[in-house]
Amino acid sequence: MECNQKLKEISILIVIYNKKLEESSSFQSIINSLSLVDKGLNVVIWNNGPVSILDEAERYKEIFFEETLYNEGLAILYNKFIDKYPAEKFLILDDDSTFKVDFITKLLLSKNEISLPLIIAGECIRYPRYKGKIVNNNSVLNETKSLISIGSGLCISDKVVELMIKKYGSVFDENFYLYGVDSTFFYRLNDIDIKSINISGEIYHSLSKYEPESDKRKKFRFIERGYDLSLQLKYYPSIKIIKSVFKHTLSLLFNYELRLILDFLKCYLNGYHPRKKIS
Repeated sequence: MECNQKLKEISILIVIYNKKLEESSSFQSIINSLSLVDKGLNVVIWNNGPVSILDEAERYKEIFFEETLYNEGLAILYNKFIDKYPAEKFLILDDDSTFKVDFITKLLLSKNEISLPLIIAGECIRYPRYKGKIVNNNSVLNETKSLISIGSGLCISDKVVELMIKKYGSVFDENFYLYGVDSTFFYRLNDIDIKSINISGEIYHSLSKYEPESDKRKKFRFIERGYDLSLQLKYYPSIKIIKSVFKHTLSLLFNYELRLILDFLKCYLNGYHPRKKIS
């Protein structure tokens, strides 16, 4: 299906990795919602690898499909999506989020520049957080300072897109690959002084830090967090980040992980995640 360039009310992105379509709870939630929504939207499924799902995709004629089987960085994917599927609003979803059928219709009715859902994981609200405290009810905020959440469920207006591109050259920071893409978006958001943030709706989401993990997965998260902190220290330094880097480095020294210390130092000096493709 080819994108109709007429401006839609909302473009929706679901990034899938290492899953079949039917295994994505976000995809199932979108399919359940489509019958309640008119044609004023683009739904984009972006398969980030490693196996093609285009054969499955042929059954869904009303949905756009993209594939990058080499596991492209999330910031690059998000920016490509925003550029290719113009709309008044952009909604980003991971592949493991679940929401009610009226979630999309409420976003369409919202006049706010930013909309964030309550993120529920492990039967508790985990995000958004405002000034260090969890926002646990639907509300409207008049500033973005000290606001943080995850990317899944984030809905931004074309005005926010325009302001961020004007100030930073892109909406999401492409120096970050996986970890840090969400938090650095909110750092940027703080700088453009948006005063219309809607906290509404609920998304049930799988957050790895609240679920049992294998040692291999824990190691992966620790390494990716190290790259994230190295880049945040370079581009978005703060007392909080300095403390986190210090704590992470102490843990590495305690476990004699000198090679990782050098890897993180190299990442800091280069200014981008080691998996980023440099043309």
